[in-house]
Amino acid sequence: MDRTVYALKAKQEAAGVTTRDHLSPSVANGVAPWGQHLVLDLGDCDRAAITSADTIRAFSKALVEEIEMVAFGEPTIVHFGHDNPATSGYSLVQLIETSNICAHFSDLTGDVYLDVFSCKRFDEAKAIGVCQKFLKPKVIQKHTMLRGIAWNATRGAIAQAAE
Repeated sequence: MDRTVYALKAKQEAAGVTTRDHLSPSVANGVAPWGQHLVLDLGDCDRAAITSADTIRAFSKALVEEIEMVAFGEPTIVHFGHDNPATSGYSLVQLIETSNICAHFSDLTGDVYLDVFSCKRFDEAKAIGVCQKFLKPKVIQKHTMLRGIAWNATRGAIAQAAE
């Protein structure tokens, strides 16, 4: 586990700080983060899939359903960046009740850059499974961030000091 997480946990314990638990405390070894942020770089995806607004729409809806989120409205899917082939492609924004899903689909490289952020915990393996089913990446690079751990520790300490 990251030394920062251990240091924050130790500070919280020493101060008797408790934090609001949006995610299971076990996610960050007892430190309650604000949210879970999955970042996926999907390399060399199916070009027909990532250049189709209909496929991207179906992907978005399946992702929301599979990770047990609630969509807030329809996804926004726009193709732009036409002045530069390196930036040309679809972008997706799907608001969910607990935050958002955003992605950019590169026409030039066939790569997809996906962010899923939620203050409700979700199964990352299910999210990756939807990507594999719809986008067929040859390479997947995954990063997970637990957001707001330091803020929650600070807020808890301030609240306790005010008592």
